[in-house]
Amino acid sequence: MQYFVTASFLNLRSAPIINAGNIITVLKDQEVVEVTDGSNDSFYKVSCINRKPVVDGYAAKKYLAPVPAAPVTPDTGYLKPVNLKGNYASRRDNHAAWQYPLTESNMPRVDPAAGDADKISTMHNIIAYLQVDKSARYQRDTHTYCNIYAYDYCYLAGVFLPRVWWRGKALLDLKAGQTVSPLYGITVDEVSANGLFAWLEDWADDYGWTRTYDLDELQNKVNEGRVGVICAANINPAKSGHICCVIPEKADRAATRSAGVVVCPLLSQAGAKNLPYYNNNKWWVNLAGQFKGYGYWYC
Repeated sequence: MQYFVTASFLNLRSAPIINAGNIITVLKDQEVVEVTDGSNDSFYKVSCINRKPVVDGYAAKKYLAPVPAAPVTPDTGYLKPVNLKGNYASRRDNHAAWQYPLTESNMPRVDPAAGDADKISTMHNIIAYLQVDKSARYQRDTHTYCNIYAYDYCYLAGVFLPRVWWRGKALLDLKAGQTVSPLYGITVDEVSANGLFAWLEDWADDYGWTRTYDLDELQNKVNEGRVGVICAANINPAKSGHICCVIPEKADRAATRSAGVVVCPLLSQAGAKNLPYYNNNKWWVNLAGQFKGYGYWYC
C-alpha cells in the first residue's frame, strides 16, 4: 500500500531505530512510498518508488499517511538543455558575469566520442584549467560560488547542469509548443545550490543523470568517465546549500576507502574553501544539521 510523508522532512533509516548513523536519505514532504512491512510498532519498512534508483529503508509510522495513488510525474520531453550565450566578461580572471558560461579560447572540453581514458584525462585537465583555488571567478566574498564552479566543470565535461533555468511561465509556454528564448531575468533565472538540489531531484533523469545512494558506486561510475556531483539543500532557504564535483581517480589522486569500499570520494569544489582536490571531508554528513536533504548523482 502507498503512503505519503506528512512531515517537512523524514529520515529514511537502514534499521527501525533512531540512530544518527543509520540515516540513508531524507524523504520530502508529500513524497509517496510503498509500505512493504508494517509489523514494527513504530516504523514502516518502505520502498521509495519515485526515486531513481528505488531505495528501501525504515520510516517512522507517525509521519506517514495512506494515499490512493502515486502522484503523476510531469512530461519533460519538450525541454532541451538551456544555457545563456557566451559573454566576454565570463572569464576565470573576472569576479562577475556568473550567469554566463565561460567564454575563453582553448578551453579543455570532453569529447563524448572519446574513450574512457581520454575523457578522464580531459576531466583532470579541466580541473587544472579552472584553477578553483586561484581564479577570481570563484573567490569567496560575502557569497560562495560552489554552483558556478560545478556548472563550469559540467559544462566543459559535456553534461547539463543548469546555471539558469526556466521560469514558471516559460515552462508552460514551452510545454504548449511555443518557442521561448532564454532571456536572463525574463524567461530564465540563475540557479543556486539549493535550486540545484531541487532540480536534480525533479529533472536529473530527463538529462541523463542517475541518482545513487552508494558512494562506492558513485566513484566507480565516475572512474568510468562519467561526471558526478554531491549536492545538498540548506534547511533554511535563505542560506546556501552546497554542491561539489566527484572526480575520476588517477595514480596520484584517490578516494578514501575503508576495507576496500569508498567512504569519501575524490572531490573538487568552490565554497568556504576552494579545493581542486580533496578526499577527507564528508561535508554532507558532518554538516547534516544544516541540510534538509542531500544526494549523489552521476551522468
